[in-house]
This record gives sequence, C-alpha cells and structure tokens, in this order.
Amino acid sequence: MLLSTTILLLTACISSIISNYLAKISINYISLLLGVGLALIPFFNSKIESFETELFMIGIVAPLLYLEGQTTRLRNVRDNLKAIILVAIVLVVITAVITGFITSMVLKVTLPLAFLLAACATPTDATAGESVREGLIMPFKVDKALKMESLFNDATGLVLMDTMLLWFVQGKINYSKSLQELVFALVGGIVFGMFSAVVVISFRQGLARNVRYSSAAAQNILFLITPFIIYGIAEKIHVSGIIAVVCVGLLQNSESIRSRFVNPSQFHDGLRLMDMIQEILNNMVFVILGVTLVRIFNPHTAPFLMKGSYLWLAGGCLMYLLTCMCRYLFFRIERNSAKDSLAFALGGVHGAVTLALVFSISEKSIGSYNFSLLVLAETVYVLLSMLVPTVVFPFILERGLNQKEIKQKMLFLRNEMNKRGVKEVEQMYLPPQVKYRVLYDLRDQNNTNDLKSFWRVLLVSARYPDITPEQKELHMRALLHVFEVEKEFLDEMSQVEHMQSYVYQLYDDLLLSESILIKMTSKMED
Repeated sequence: MLLSTTILLLTACISSIISNYLAKISINYISLLLGVGLALIPFFNSKIESFETELFMIGIVAPLLYLEGQTTRLRNVRDNLKAIILVAIVLVVITAVITGFITSMVLKVTLPLAFLLAACATPTDATAGESVREGLIMPFKVDKALKMESLFNDATGLVLMDTMLLWFVQGKINYSKSLQELVFALVGGIVFGMFSAVVVISFRQGLARNVRYSSAAAQNILFLITPFIIYGIAEKIHVSGIIAVVCVGLLQNSESIRSRFVNPSQFHDGLRLMDMIQEILNNMVFVILGVTLVRIFNPHTAPFLMKGSYLWLAGGCLMYLLTCMCRYLFFRIERNSAKDSLAFALGGVHGAVTLALVFSISEKSIGSYNFSLLVLAETVYVLLSMLVPTVVFPFILERGLNQKEIKQKMLFLRNEMNKRGVKEVEQMYLPPQVKYRVLYDLRDQNNTNDLKSFWRVLLVSARYPDITPEQKELHMRALLHVFEVEKEFLDEMSQVEHMQSYVYQLYDDLLLSESILIKMTSKMED
C-alpha cells in the first residue's frame, strides 16, 4: 500500500510539472493520461493496489469535499437552500427513476439492475467538471448550481445505490424504509457535521486565542486530520460522511473569515496547505481514474467483452442521453435560457466517484455478468460525460483565458514591475556588495538568474566572509523600499479592470517576499 500510494503521489506531482509545459491542456486530462500510462506498463501496474472504494472515499473524496466546503460561504448555502435541495435530491431521484424505467424497457434488463445502473450514475464530480471547461466562462448561475450539486448529491447517490442494491438482492423494495434511510443519512450528516464543526472550531479557537504563539503546528495537524476523523465517525453511526465533512468545511469557512487576523502567519500557512493538498488530490483522482479505466477494459475483469456483446456500450450511451435530457428539462423548467440549460445538462460531469460506487458493490451479490455490465456501462457513461462537454462547450460558452494566457499576462506584469524595481536600485547609493545582492535578489524575483549564476553566488558566499550586520540591514531596507515601489506599480495596474486578478496574485507574492525577508533577517540576528 505504501509503494502504491508513493507511485500515485509521484505521478500526481509529475502531472503538475508537465502541465506547466502544456498549459493549453487541462491538468486533469494530463493526470488521466499518466494514469493510463501507469496501467499499461506491467511493472508499475503490478505495484499499484486494486481500487478500494472505502480508502478512496475516506482518503481522497472526503478531504476534497472538505476543502471545497471551506471555499464556499455558508451564507450562499443558506440563501440557496431550496435550489440545493432541488438539484442534490429532487433532480437526482427524478433522473434515477426516469433513467431506470427507460433503460429497463430499451435494454430489456430487469428493473432492479436498471435502477442500480441509474443510481451509480447520479454523483457529479466538481473536479472532473473543471477539466472540461478550461479557458471557458461558465454562466454564473449555472456555475453556482453545479458547484452546490457536486457538494451534496454524492450522499443522495450513495443512499440510492444501497437501496437499489437491496432491491436487486432481495427482489423487493421498501419505499417508506428507503425514504427514512435517505432522510436519516442526510439530516443525520448535517446534524453530526454541525456538532463536529462546533467542537473542532471551539478547540481550534481555544488554541489560537490562549496559546497563540505555540499552536501553529497543532492547528495545521488538526486541520489535516479533521476530514478523515469526521468521515470515519459519521459512517460508523450510519449517517452521511460526505455531508458531514462538507458541513464542517462550510462552518470553518465562516470561522476563518472571523479569525484570520488572530494569527496571520498560521492562517496564511493554512491557505497554502489547502492549495497544495487540493491540487495533489485532484491530480490523484484522475491518475486513479486512468489506472482504473485500463483495468476495466481487460478480458479478465470483463469476460463478456470477448463474447461480442455490446449491451454495456448501449447502456452507457442511453444513460448519458437520458441524464442530459432530464438535467436540461429540469433547468429549463426553472425559466433558464436554452443555452444555460444545455450548459447545466452537460456540466454535470462524472468521474472517479461514480466508479467508486460501482466498485463498492460485491460481484458475488449481483453475479459476474451483471457486475461486468455495470462496470463497463458506467465507464462509458463517465467517459461520455467528460468527452461530450469538452467538444461542445467551446461552441456554447464564452471564451476566457486559459492557463497559458494567464501565465503570459502575469509574466508581462512581473517583467514591468521588476524593471521599475531595478531602475529604483540603480538610482540608489549603496555599497557595491549590497547593491550586487539587491540586484541578484531582484533577478531572482523575475526568475532570470540561471543555474550557473546561482552556483557562483553560492560558492562565493561560502568561501568569503559575509557582509557586516550594518550592510545586512541596509540590504533589507533597500529591498523593502523596492518592494514598495513595485507595489505602487501594481496599484496603478489594478486600475486596469481586465488585469485585476493577475495584479492581486503578484501583490500577494510581494507581500510574501516581504514577510520572508523580515523573518529571515530577524532569525539571522538571533
């Protein structure tokens, strides 16, 4: 397991590196292709453990939804509670019912199996959704609906799947009991999540406000383990672990807004930690998806592929068509435009969570033939949900800036900002040694020091005596002054409306550079 996790983590990191050189391609697709490559190489494929649904849900899905909840304002959830219930519960149930009945009639399969197919196809994946609209602008209302749906509909899908599986195995369905289980799982998840959030927040705030200067490490560790603990306990008491971790994340978003200045350094570290974990986990989702897809299309795991049966292909295509129709009509009834309704219909992208539901079903409980049909049909469904919007969205959505264009804009601003800083240094009277160091730091800021220059400066500083304390202070003050000049430039550029987002990112880098400079200087003095 350790070796398998290490390989997946390294692949996720490699995906991030490659994406810098292939900015026009979504990083999620890069991760998917790397996962496919891993599975096609026998050595690596043999080292990666089989897909374990419970580990996937608690190790990746739970923390991802926890982090997603932390980026969502609780007020937005409260103000859109009706819409959330509609898209995360009502739409899911309606789609599953319609898809189940029609699939049974068209494909001539039993109703329990058709409904099981439909139930597994209900959870949407926000991570997968981002991959199909890279560089495109999703309408605000549609984007908000898709985000809220992906936060909460996983729990509905899990309960529906359990209900349909019970129907398949026992041959009957208890509607009242199923409804009670759905309500208990959702409401219980909310109640447990809210209670857990109050406990965690109270503990965190107690640490931050009473032992402020010694609790940063404890805060970060607590932050890291929270989703795993909450999800695990929630599932043990048979309420929705997904809803519980989302609720904790939502309340911690409100907590952070009201306490961000209690310990700014720890809060900033938390934000960076969130970004890093989210990127790695997102990449891992698609690496795992790539590995899983290759393993699915294998004669040993899907025996009737070799028998010439295409029922799985027809099932996947039919379910996707029916799901899109239901989603389109649902959004259209809400008096939205045809274009927005189509964007909502196609924007409900499915990914590894759907396959996690499939693999949570025991092959013995439904039979090898039905299990193979289920796996292959859902795989086709997942692939179509990613490929169709990738092709269609460029024709119906407004074009924004892709990652490559954003990087070009930021590079231009950074170069102009750096030029102004260098010009300011050239006009300052500084001892040669100090001026050289300041200019070297500014070239680092612009990433123009090559590897040879780096090693030359490193060897010289190791060989010869360092500058005096007075010169160190002069060096620090000179850089701080230059940073102020650069911030003035960015302030001017922030007046240009279309450059605001890039300006703020660069401004954040400057403030972080100031913080690093001050911290390192004070530590050297100590």
